[in-house]
Amino acid sequence: MQESDRIMNLIKKSIAETNIKQATQNIKNIKNWADIMIQYFPQGSGASETNLSSASNDIWLEFDRFKDYVDVFRKNADGMFISAQNNDLNKLTKSFRNTKTACNSCHENFRN
Repeated sequence: MQESDRIMNLIKKSIAETNIKQATQNIKNIKNWADIMIQYFPQGSGASETNLSSASNDIWLEFDRFKDYVDVFRKNADGMFISAQNNDLNKLTKSFRNTKTACNSCHENFRN
């Protein structure tokens, strides 16, 4: 999760610098994360002192709801990628905000 936060910051910086090529590279990383993220939350992998996770146990109590948040994140990441491919800075900026909002919403609901 910390890595995805770092990548989102790189995307934000690339957008601010109007560097769509660099943004696209980082968006690919976020898309990859969106595709595999759910695998990092198998049953029984809750937060503990040993794994330093801040994941809430609500993830496993409401796993379908958690998956819905991940799906929204994935769709927004896809939107960012399409906007970048189309070289549309305005849509890229909007889809970045939507992706960030999806991240924050999930964190508010499923992070300790």
